[in-house]
Amino acid sequence: MKLFCMLNLVLLLNASRAQLLRAPPTVNFLGTGAYSGSFTDVFSFTTNQASLSKVKTTSAGVYSEQRFMLSELRRFSGAVTFPCFSGGAGISLDHAGFNQYTESHAGIAYGRSLGEKLELGAQFNYYRVNIDGYGNAATFSFELGLVTKLTDKMFAGLHVYNPVGGRYGINSSEKIASAYSFGLGYEVSDIVLITGTIIKVESQLVNLNISLQYSFMKQAFLRGGITSATGSYYAGTGLRWKEITLAVAADWHTRIGLTSGLLLVCQLSKNKPEQ
Repeated sequence: MKLFCMLNLVLLLNASRAQLLRAPPTVNFLGTGAYSGSFTDVFSFTTNQASLSKVKTTSAGVYSEQRFMLSELRRFSGAVTFPCFSGGAGISLDHAGFNQYTESHAGIAYGRSLGEKLELGAQFNYYRVNIDGYGNAATFSFELGLVTKLTDKMFAGLHVYNPVGGRYGINSSEKIASAYSFGLGYEVSDIVLITGTIIKVESQLVNLNISLQYSFMKQAFLRGGITSATGSYYAGTGLRWKEITLAVAADWHTRIGLTSGLLLVCQLSKNKPEQ
């Protein structure tokens, strides 16, 4: 009975007409800096791969959340970014579920600048789902990102997720949903960033995500926003100490409840001096 309830909740939260788009509720918290020049971090490329063009150091991050405070809906994410061939590369890993139902994802991405005002990026993904007693299924997908610099303080970008394919098994009706987004970021100052993103997921209503990041001191920041599609709010705060950043995040869904998350990011190398 417990397994039946958990599977129904997973399907309720992630499916629309048998089309799946896997993302943690606090994904907006993780990817806030994608449409900016100086607020990017190791998880920014998970929102738009073009942000990898700004990577100057090797960094790694891990994130864990407990969706709606249910132990069966725990999720673990990891990301690594590093300079690569005049641009930046990123590797992302995700695992979610419980003993009888698990989802896993691995992705590899690359981004670089094409001149002073244009950045491009791409990512290839592998997904795997396992249901105890029913076996497993796997599929592939890809995504593309673009960011352009409108002014010294304003950035805009497009992101395309799984435009074709992504089906589990031959002739399967269950697939990863296609998604398209347009984002704007405005750096009010060196310590304040405002972003807005319009997201259209296949067979779902248009979603608007608005966020604000405020670095009220060199070692600390606040980040929060609202997602219109679910009427949910997310917020978090982080502390920086040398090359380490530790943050806590939370998402509040008005009908289902609270999701809590913990983020740890470490910069593994220092900036190389420009030639």
